[in-house]
Amino acid sequence: MPDVETPSDLEIGILHADEAEARHVLGQQAFGHARPYDPDGPVPTAWHIVARRGGRIVAAVTHLRFAQWWGGRAVPMGGIAGVNVAPEARGSGLARTLMRVAFDEMRAEGTPISALYPTTGTLYRSVGYGWGGEWAVSSLPLSMLPDRADPHVELVPVDPQPGPAAIAVYDLVGARSPGWLARNAAAWAFVDAAQRRSGAPRYAYEARRGDQVVGYTSYQAAPAERAGFLVQVDELFAADGGAMATLLALHAGNTTMADELHTRVPVRSLLPHLRHAQRARRVRDWWWMSRLVDLPAAFAARGWPPAVGAEVHLRVADDDIRANDGPWVLTVADGVGRLERGGTGRIRVDVADLATVFTGAMDPFTLAAEGLLPGAREVDLLALAAAVAGPPPTLPDFF
Repeated sequence: MPDVETPSDLEIGILHADEAEARHVLGQQAFGHARPYDPDGPVPTAWHIVARRGGRIVAAVTHLRFAQWWGGRAVPMGGIAGVNVAPEARGSGLARTLMRVAFDEMRAEGTPISALYPTTGTLYRSVGYGWGGEWAVSSLPLSMLPDRADPHVELVPVDPQPGPAAIAVYDLVGARSPGWLARNAAAWAFVDAAQRRSGAPRYAYEARRGDQVVGYTSYQAAPAERAGFLVQVDELFAADGGAMATLLALHAGNTTMADELHTRVPVRSLLPHLRHAQRARRVRDWWWMSRLVDLPAAFAARGWPPAVGAEVHLRVADDDIRANDGPWVLTVADGVGRLERGGTGRIRVDVADLATVFTGAMDPFTLAAEGLLPGAREVDLLALAAAVAGPPPTLPDFF
């Protein structure tokens, strides 16, 4: 556990096995949920950072060891979840203290970026998180889905936990989807546990073209207001359009009992298959935030467009990770990004806004127009925009 200056009456450390239920109860109190304690949950006790006062847990943060796709490369990412402070200890800076401990852990482990779903943007902005991208649940009427499948694709019922071939298809899709989790074993276990939480039966199919798996979907029935049930699609990914049309046609076949499905897959990626896209509607959304924990490692780890060349001089402000603070020169060439100390520091940028540039959640011209990149010239903004060009970042997995 990294050394962080803390009040003398506090002990900060890793969650002990016999404290797991107490940590769960603290989360119930903080978030107002009644979900029962699961002793077989997918998050190891070593991933919980807690603060104790008099032997009692008064604050906790969960640090998830994940990875995220950026520029076609899987970048190690520290997912932050379950930031809880007991009511009597709030307002004392405990959340900020535990976040700094998590940052130290990430840097020590070689994890250059972090992400979280904020309950309050102001707190996380104050510790260096900027807007990273969008999570959304969309409702699609089954009548807008294709009713014709690719005749060369076969649907095969399988276990709801994807096998290696289906996981390879997910990785193919994820690599071209900025922000998606590059799911390691821990992430797959976390996602599976979240999908099992409802207790409803789950159904899964592989799409196969010959002996090759080209797509996968899993779903469950959820309560609906009008029809017999709502098709809740937990997983939906395909290597090509024929496989995706076949999977969507499978879901369209539920029209005798259902009239819509819910999915976290960005509707934008499904547009080629939707007959009445104007009928899609947003059910719920949440902007997630991103944090650059180790600047040079983050820019070196992600992929960059091979045809883009850029040199941009930055002066980064980071009050919580002092190693990030100061002047840097970003160079992009031949698909490689480097951030090195020095330069003129012409563009002044808070580390939170630099994270938004990194993810592409907002284009640099918009950030400059809002006064968040003072000193940037048009040539700088063009270079940054070209370097992070691509689909808008999304993150279908909630944590």
